[in-house]
Amino acid sequence: MRKLCLFTATALLVASPVFANETRDAVARANADYEEALKIKTSPQTTGEYLSCSALWGKWALWLDSVSDKKELEKLRPELSAKIAKERKNLWYDKASEEILIVDQYGPLELQKRTQRAEKDAEKVYQNWINLASEERFSLPNRIATC
Repeated sequence: MRKLCLFTATALLVASPVFANETRDAVARANADYEEALKIKTSPQTTGEYLSCSALWGKWALWLDSVSDKKELEKLRPELSAKIAKERKNLWYDKASEEILIVDQYGPLELQKRTQRAEKDAEKVYQNWINLASEERFSLPNRIATC
């Protein structure tokens, strides 16, 4: 009986309009923050930045996959789609790995070490995004806009 009650409570929370509103708000703010960051007109220049972009786009794709209201995601700018996120994640990773393997005699080891560091940093940004940390709430869309 207890499991049934927990399941019912969980089902009610998931279906709650509050969560739909949060997704709607997140989509609107993601679009606005992404557009704002595009005005900076920067792009990655170093291997570390390439890996950071790859990791951040991977986290963006993870967030998109986790959103239950897929209809709301249709309101995102086209370049924030799951397809583009996965393409950019791979693009930046490939660029970084190509550069590291050419320049560094310890290429594969160095690539692994730097990728882990970038993933760890991206995880912090992602956690701030999903937990709606006020000072970092929309850093994920801001950060990927520079990629």
